[in-house]
Amino acid sequence: MKGVSCQAWLYGELFIQCYATLSPNEDVMNCLCRSAFLVSKSNDSVNAPNADRHGQLAQKGRYEDALSRLDEADQEALRTLKYQQYWTANLGVLKLQRLLHKCVFRHLSATFY
Repeated sequence: MKGVSCQAWLYGELFIQCYATLSPNEDVMNCLCRSAFLVSKSNDSVNAPNADRHGQLAQKGRYEDALSRLDEADQEALRTLKYQQYWTANLGVLKLQRLLHKCVFRHLSATFY
């Protein structure tokens, strides 16, 4: 990761690890969903141990890791309708991206072979 995406990921991880227990559930939920969609613009390997898992998720085709990141949401917080709807919307967008990526990849691979 380079530049702004690296900085955004680091701030998100710092927030989740240090301030998640003191912060409102809405802020934690927003941070979790954003980190699931955070994209690394470069193909470089990342030195941080969790950066590969959390920083290059959906747009690099790592949808399973992105979905597992969304599953880290507090189940008690998801009992509130507002947070449940936000989480469900982000989960739906992520699954739609995964489906579109699979369909486009199949179409492109079928045209080249």
